[in-house]
Amino acid sequence: MKTLGIAVALLILAACGSTSNPVSREGVRANVLLALLQAKGTTDQFNFNTITLVGMDGSVRASTSFTPAARANLGCMGAVPPASARVAAGKAFFADGSGAVRSLAPDGTVTLVTTFPITSAQQMLSFAVSPDGTTVMAGIFAAPVNALTCNGSTPSGNYTFNAYRASAGASPQPVYHQSWSQPPSAVMAFTGWDSIGPIGTYPTVYASQGGGPSSTLGVLARIDPTTLKATPLGDASSCLVWDSNASGAFVCTGDAATGATATSARVQTSVSVRQPNGQESWRFTVADENAAFSPFLSPDDRHVVICCSLSASSEFVFAKDGTHGMLASGFSAGGWLDSSTVYGWTGASTDSPDGTASYVALDAPQAVVKLGVVGRLVGPIQL
Repeated sequence: MKTLGIAVALLILAACGSTSNPVSREGVRANVLLALLQAKGTTDQFNFNTITLVGMDGSVRASTSFTPAARANLGCMGAVPPASARVAAGKAFFADGSGAVRSLAPDGTVTLVTTFPITSAQQMLSFAVSPDGTTVMAGIFAAPVNALTCNGSTPSGNYTFNAYRASAGASPQPVYHQSWSQPPSAVMAFTGWDSIGPIGTYPTVYASQGGGPSSTLGVLARIDPTTLKATPLGDASSCLVWDSNASGAFVCTGDAATGATATSARVQTSVSVRQPNGQESWRFTVADENAAFSPFLSPDDRHVVICCSLSASSEFVFAKDGTHGMLASGFSAGGWLDSSTVYGWTGASTDSPDGTASYVALDAPQAVVKLGVVGRLVGPIQL
């Protein structure tokens, strides 16, 4: 995937059984919900206009619609807008096309949290919410219309980035402003918040050949809570960071090497689990006919689920004690509900790119529980 000036070029692939009726499995707590973004009443499956909270029994606990942000016109490449929803403080927080951030509680209560200044379709809003739900930080990146031309010419107009901080229930306060006359080499985006502080991507991929919905493309970075300036985690050339958990621990890949076998080219991918300060806790190597990518680190730092054996349509699970296995065929991981349960989706297709929300418990790795609801996974909510 190559960007043309919006961000530093970076190639990252997106994450590529038996099933049961939508009933909770033993070991999955009843006080967990999944937040999903849905596209209702539209043929554009990426035009998310509804946020829904689903229980582990497949029941819809709460849902509300909103007007999504307009898609920025970047010319010869498609915009990759930041995610429009986050989870924190037992709620789902979502942003609409006007810059308003609201929360949806499990009882269906919708509350206006703050409103960021969106005045143009060329602005792209990213935001993060503190774990207690009291603070929202946001970045707004704006590019000229047709910024990435097919003939390589540069249109007139400025590129800008503005960072904001807001307390819940109050107006946002500007923190800093950046402006460029040419496409910037690196732009920041907010993606979440852990026990240390806000996190994001820097550089961030804001455009691609195909465009599309929110993406994790970019280099994971820690964002200073005072200055809102970003510092990349790891070294993308040797420790490409994909995911972190609530404690601030993270997982990265690197040191890939290929070798020949009698039947296929084997790829060796080194995966490192590291503490928030960067010190390595444990590591493992994935060997398969396809490169391993998109790892997710469990909340207790003891397991990593990583995509995948394409020949078997299965994802790997590696444990700190050196054991490993595979999840059910056809299940794609999206993160962890808790330290023993992986959430994700099944049945993704061209017509339904996000598939059906599902989960797999590590003590029954071949049994997929489908929740019966299709949508883009945002994350789990602990009640």
